[in-house]
Amino acid sequence: MMGLPASIALTIMIGYFFLFQKKKFSFLENSIVFMILTIVTTNYITIMSLNLHKFETTKNPFLFIVVPLYRDIMIPLLVLVFTNAFFKTAEKLARILYGLSFLAAVNSLEYFLIFFKIVKYTHWNFLGATIVNLAYLLIGLGLARIVNEVQKRSNAKA
Repeated sequence: MMGLPASIALTIMIGYFFLFQKKKFSFLENSIVFMILTIVTTNYITIMSLNLHKFETTKNPFLFIVVPLYRDIMIPLLVLVFTNAFFKTAEKLARILYGLSFLAAVNSLEYFLIFFKIVKYTHWNFLGATIVNLAYLLIGLGLARIVNEVQKRSNAKA
């Protein structure tokens, strides 16, 4: 039962971290990336849990709130923090360290869900989850770059 207050506290901390972070991208660019990532994570978790039965989410109505918090807020916000930090710095070593640390952070959220029995793997493993979490980070980087280029081109034409 400690999973719900802990996840709410984590969500608030991630939100504050993003709010006070020096951002490379504008509010509009961050919003577009956030919305697309939310759609991607929601579809992925829904397909993997309900259609393919790779993992099961909890049936506890109090703990089930953690699943939407995780897929709709925590993952997209962490990816936004990562993309803003990644594009803010120019050093390759710092970018690699950002990537590894944020991959570890997203994987620790996955472990958090398993530890509090919010998610139970049936035909899935932690390596597959790590690959998917890495894909989230790479999708976030790609989306941020695309949205930034579109914004630059629209400003150049105006």
